[in-house]
Amino acid sequence: MIRGFCNGGQICEAENLLREMEEKGCSPNGWTYNTIIRGFINNNETSTGVRLIQEMVERGFSADASTIELIVNLLSKDRVDATLLAFIERP
Repeated sequence: MIRGFCNGGQICEAENLLREMEEKGCSPNGWTYNTIIRGFINNNETSTGVRLIQEMVERGFSADASTIELIVNLLSKDRVDATLLAFIERP
C-alpha cells in the first residue's frame, strides 16, 4: 500500500500509513523507509525525505545501497539543502 501511495503521488498518505503501522506495533523496515523517502524526494520534498533518512538511521537501520543512491541522486541534481548537508557531514 505504501508503494502504491508513493507511486500515485500520495506521499503524505504513505507517511500517515507508516505512522499508523507503528502505532499498531508493526515496525517499518529499510525498504519501507526507502520507498517513502524516494516518494518525497521525487515530489520535490527534499527536506522531508532527509528527515526520514535521519529517522531511519536513528532507529538503527543502516543506510543501504538504495538509501545511498537516493542521496547521490539528490547531490547530482543540485537538490541539496542544509538538512542533507548536515546529515552527510555527521560523524
